Amino acid sequence: MNQLTISSVLLVAGLLPWSCTAQGSLESTVKRLLGEPTYTSGFDVHELRRTGDRATVAALRLLDPETILTEKVVSRMIFLIGTAFEDVDMIQLPDDRNPGVSLFFLRVAASQGYSPEVKRDIARLTDHLIQIRRQLAAPRRQ
Repeated sequence: MNQLTISSVLLVAGLLPWSCTAQGSLESTVKRLLGEPTYTSGFDVHELRRTGDRATVAALRLLDPETILTEKVVSRMIFLIGTAFEDVDMIQLPDDRNPGVSLFFLRVAASQGYSPEVKRDIARLTDHLIQIRRQLAAPRRQ
């Protein structure tokens, strides 16, 4: 069952359109954060805050399917997704403001047997992204 859900996450990420604009820069940032989470530059944070759901898609495309749901990788993904959705107004592309892929990944991750701290972080981030989705769906007042 877990393999099917991992495959589903990877399939969703693979089917989404991938803009070539700034792709190399985002990939470099995501690789660095997934590989060296103890070092985060201001540029990395700024880059992520402009990408939203695109950061999750980039990470899922770069990650090894065998390790994608390990607690270590999920903890790094929580940081990456949380940073990418810290300020929705900074996200450049309107489609990337909708946390669809990020929520899908977190729902799959929530079904795994992680430590209580990681499960708590998944739940908090999921709640935050649901609030963002509700705000995006609400009619804007003028």
